[in-house]
Amino acid sequence: MELIVWVNLLVSCLLLFSFAYFAIRMAKWQLGFQGKVETVIALGTVTTPEENQRKLAFFGPQQGDVLPEFEVLEMNSEKTRSIQMSEGKETLIFITLVGCKACEDTLAKLESYNFKDFPFDIIVLTYIHPAVLHPEEKFLHHKNLVNALELQHKYIIMEPGIKMLEISGFPALIKVDTHGVVNGTYLAEAEFIDAHLEVLPLKKVS
Repeated sequence: MELIVWVNLLVSCLLLFSFAYFAIRMAKWQLGFQGKVETVIALGTVTTPEENQRKLAFFGPQQGDVLPEFEVLEMNSEKTRSIQMSEGKETLIFITLVGCKACEDTLAKLESYNFKDFPFDIIVLTYIHPAVLHPEEKFLHHKNLVNALELQHKYIIMEPGIKMLEISGFPALIKVDTHGVVNGTYLAEAEFIDAHLEVLPLKKVS
């Protein structure tokens, strides 16, 4: 009889200890979760999906810089000319690299847009790196992707222009305001460009 009493007492103590343990764990979890939420709000790290898609680059002209003047070659005639921004319109400059798969994906994504009524200008610049293998073949493929875009401004940017813009990653996007002042340089992989072009209607598929 005495043994049964001791067993019951032991079981009761174990149950009480288990309940207290889980109660303490739950309280700590709630405090920790609340602290994390408060920290996120305080640091301002809660962002919308759209903001998450606009990835600032660590290279290139930064916000507030005046876009420098540089020469380019026309894509088809290869005539030399100075790059010019359209007056009264914001300009988006896409910079792509021949032989760059991510750049080809971005160009293919751009083809899905209808640019006839866009509220800003778009310029596509193509860079041919001196070290690229089989440049003629790769340039022809790249050129076909660029020419598939219903855009007026398609140029080849030369090495002095790349150095002047301090571009070290491709594809890149430079946003320029109506006064020629840079609003930012962004990564321009295909998955990031929708946030910059969201106001444009997609082409209708027949």
